[in-house]
Amino acid sequence: MAWKRYCLYRSGKNWDQYKQLRNEVNQSIRAEEEYNRKLILKSFKNQPKKFYGFMRNQQTVKDQVTVLKKSDGEMTTSDQDRSSRPPIRVLQRSLYSGRLV
Repeated sequence: MAWKRYCLYRSGKNWDQYKQLRNEVNQSIRAEEEYNRKLILKSFKNQPKKFYGFMRNQQTVKDQVTVLKKSDGEMTTSDQDRSSRPPIRVLQRSLYSGRLV
């Protein structure tokens, strides 16, 4: 609500109100995350299997392929377009041989 008010009526007062509310919300979110993290860590006491499973899950990097450039210069828009691209090894082979795929 404060953001909408600021967007409609751009003034220093509205910006300060929005900033104050934003900071309070972010602070409470961080406090809640910290509390939950502490609860999780306490639950691992004498349960090493559960602990290592949690740590392995936290360390996993989950990348998403967002946009790729097609050979005609256009950008892909759907997952099907992205999956129809040639594999990396084919692209690397064409790069080193001088042929375009």
